[in-house]
Amino acid sequence: MKKFAFVLLALAAFSVMALPAMADAALDFALQPPTPGSISYAGKAQPLIGKNLQVDSVVGLSTPLHSGANIQILNGSLSFTTGLFDGYSNTPGLQAWDFASGGSITLSGCVDILTPGDHKCDAGDPQGVLLQGHFGAVTVQAFGKTFKVLGAEFFNVTNPLLAEYFGFAPNSQWEGGLNLSFMATGLPPGAFKSSQALSGDIVDSPVPEPAPLALLGTAFCGLASLTKKKLGR
Repeated sequence: MKKFAFVLLALAAFSVMALPAMADAALDFALQPPTPGSISYAGKAQPLIGKNLQVDSVVGLSTPLHSGANIQILNGSLSFTTGLFDGYSNTPGLQAWDFASGGSITLSGCVDILTPGDHKCDAGDPQGVLLQGHFGAVTVQAFGKTFKVLGAEFFNVTNPLLAEYFGFAPNSQWEGGLNLSFMATGLPPGAFKSSQALSGDIVDSPVPEPAPLALLGTAFCGLASLTKKKLGR
């Protein structure tokens, strides 16, 4: 019982550390456990890869519009590739893999905002790519031999229709935090693979004063023109 309590406490602390400093208002994309999809690291100088992790809903957290609205995501799917393996720790109490910044993260699907609950993707629903960006820091920490927690920060652009629905300027730069827990055998620096996530979420928030979007300029080609402006309040 004490060991279980310790794991929960460690998971909560690690999750808080993994999230970047964000404004109060945010979008929280939830993965309802158990979540199908894969999380894997092939070993040596390879990236961490996530494929087709099912994302089920998004809720507005203190958003200018529709705060607290929990909206279903149809065919929600999260895929990512981090930067390359960047080092590890394998000492008692701190067993972790680190991955370099870069790579890519993409969340796609259809947010059912027009007629919630009808399980249909209407023409005016935000759909296709919902967010897309690249990673900052990425760490996978082991708790015991099989339980693992992924914590990462990323920088992205968000679907303009989705941003507008929750009251944000559609052309803002965003930053987010990704947290996933999963079971996979292996300790640093070895390889591991999991076929599902036990829990997870993506918390995404607009940056008040966006930096240049040179690295993300083509991320939403055809969806919106990216401009450099201060977020409207």
